[in-house]
Amino acid sequence: MNSALDFAHPPAQRRRLRERRFHHKLCVAALLGILLAAMPALRLWLHQNRLQAANALLVQETQALASATEAVTALQARIAALQQQVAQQQRLTERRAQAGTLLRGIAQASHPQIQLERLQLHSDHAELRGQASSMQAIQDLLGALTGAGLEGARLLDLRTQASAAVEGYAWSLSIPLQAASATDAAGPP
Repeated sequence: MNSALDFAHPPAQRRRLRERRFHHKLCVAALLGILLAAMPALRLWLHQNRLQAANALLVQETQALASATEAVTALQARIAALQQQVAQQQRLTERRAQAGTLLRGIAQASHPQIQLERLQLHSDHAELRGQASSMQAIQDLLGALTGAGLEGARLLDLRTQASAAVEGYAWSLSIPLQAASATDAAGPP
């Protein structure tokens, strides 16, 4: 407040001027109070907007990661299926190598009195069926199979055949199959 008195204006006008200054000061103080009160609310509103933007970004990244995760899961399933196919192919290659070894061994052990009928591969052994004119020919075949590298061949079934056209024995052998070695898989020596 100004200590000097203004005698240029009448008292009513001076009072109005004082009241107007007071109201101006009161309005300025009210505006400053409102601004001070609004600052935390404004700060909170800005912080909330930043959090919403961050949440939107996180949702967007989560969706991108979800699609990438689905793609990875599909690829892992495809890889597992391909690995199974590779394992099956390796088993088939191994079986073919075993069949080749088996056929080479049987060819080396062929006997003129033996007639082969069927060769059947199982998971761990091969079954060889045929007919022979004598028991000695079957024993010679077993010895020749052992000599050809097919150890462990054993007689499963032996029946005599007595008909007008054919005399002899119907037989079946079991030959255990070994895992194909690298040299067997590569081919004959």
